[in-house]
Amino acid sequence: MHSAPSLVDSWRPLKAGACRYGLALLGLLIIALLHLNISLDHWTLTVPEGDSFAALQFHLASLPRLVMTLLVGAALGLSGSLLQQLTQNRLVSPMTLGAASGAWLGLLAASLAFPALAAEHGHWAALAGALLSVGLVLLIAGRDGIAGLPVILAGMAMNLLLGALAIAVLILNQQQTRGLFIWGAGDMGQIDWSWVHWLWPKLLPGLLLLWLAPRVLTLLKLGGTAARGRGLNLWPALLMLFLASLWMTAAAITAVGLIGFIGLVAPNLARLCGARTARDELVYSVLLGMLVLLASDAVALLLSHWLSEQIPTGAVAALIGAPALLWLARRQGAAQDRQALALPQGRDCCKVRTWWLLTLATVLTALFGLCLQYASQGWQLAWPSDVLWSLRWPRLLSAAAAGTGLAVAGVLLQRLLHNPLASPDILGLSAGAALAVMISLLLFGQALFWLLAPIAAFIGCLLVLATLLLLGRKQKYSPALMVLVGMALAALLNTALQLALSQGSSDSLALLGWLAGSTYRVSGL
Repeated sequence: MHSAPSLVDSWRPLKAGACRYGLALLGLLIIALLHLNISLDHWTLTVPEGDSFAALQFHLASLPRLVMTLLVGAALGLSGSLLQQLTQNRLVSPMTLGAASGAWLGLLAASLAFPALAAEHGHWAALAGALLSVGLVLLIAGRDGIAGLPVILAGMAMNLLLGALAIAVLILNQQQTRGLFIWGAGDMGQIDWSWVHWLWPKLLPGLLLLWLAPRVLTLLKLGGTAARGRGLNLWPALLMLFLASLWMTAAAITAVGLIGFIGLVAPNLARLCGARTARDELVYSVLLGMLVLLASDAVALLLSHWLSEQIPTGAVAALIGAPALLWLARRQGAAQDRQALALPQGRDCCKVRTWWLLTLATVLTALFGLCLQYASQGWQLAWPSDVLWSLRWPRLLSAAAAGTGLAVAGVLLQRLLHNPLASPDILGLSAGAALAVMISLLLFGQALFWLLAPIAAFIGCLLVLATLLLLGRKQKYSPALMVLVGMALAALLNTALQLALSQGSSDSLALLGWLAGSTYRVSGL
């Protein structure tokens, strides 16, 4: 009597899965057709033939761009799903672990130091940077922090650090790296099939992962002890899967530059759409990674045609992914990580000797900054001449004032939010100020820059702080959640900054010099 209903019930998951995959493939087909037509500047359902410009554009630019977007989206979606299942943490991705920034910085450094070698084997430099970054993040988070917010906080902090180092490298080598701005923002543009032919063989291990990884990932869901009890050699399996994930990320970044958030969004969308088993989540994340990145690239092409400027795909992907990170952070904070971070003790923990040591260190640092100078005999310590004194005391005073202001701002934020991790840079206030200054520079030019920059920076900080307080209200301003929301806002705002810098205008270069945070332009006049 009950055999028929049970048979129907057993077929329902298969039917739902087939419907889910069918819809994803149909959406991918529709967006691919739209993508091709947008890149061709006219609408057609036929393939251009012959030696016309439309045919050359289709075969050497539009079609390679489409295939490259699909390959990179698949690689990032698979990498993100693999990392999230390995750590059992839905906020983990190549971007939030710092792997993407590490790979970018490694490739950037190799391109400057060994350009010929980087042109042929740059993916190894990207892999080394990703490995170093992820290793530091895991070391900071510790074994107990991998499944929660600590590893995400460490990864986002590593992103800020490596992003700052990359900007410093770009500033110090402007002539050699001027063409890397657009690449650093994630550029999917192609002029032939060379990069496609370079990338696809390096992503073939992904097919092997789809076959071998599900068993390991399924056993990991039972816990480390249970997995070892069922014959899984835990650490070698984890190491190989981590390396495979980072390899695909490094190869994708080498080909097209920094593309963030795809590895975060695709696996979470796969679970929301009903993917439950390890293999189902991996395969469906691949499809959704292609779908999301293809849609982002189509939007980037539309904006490029509309604004008559080249819009990087990575910027559009970040504009989609950063709000997703905010939403996931709020859910994660509400569901599993409500622990508070205690503020350090007050002045009772600072002894009188500590105050004397800090004062002595400050004085010695100031003297060192004033007296260190380069002469014909080399570097030496000597009291500065009148000319050198007139150049150095304004810079020393402005650096001390800026440090004092940032320290006071950090104290106020930490006391206001009861969060020892709060600071203007981690919470995104600095990025908001920089974005507001950038907007004022683009609107009013360099003539009124120094007059309007302080006002614009203050308004930008206020808006970011108001957004933080609004988003954190539901979770009663949980310290870890506030930091994560701030880092997501910082990533979103930095993407907008990178988008402006990628245009390479004179205002953008002036903004880049200001973003360096140097006292070089300060004078006593």
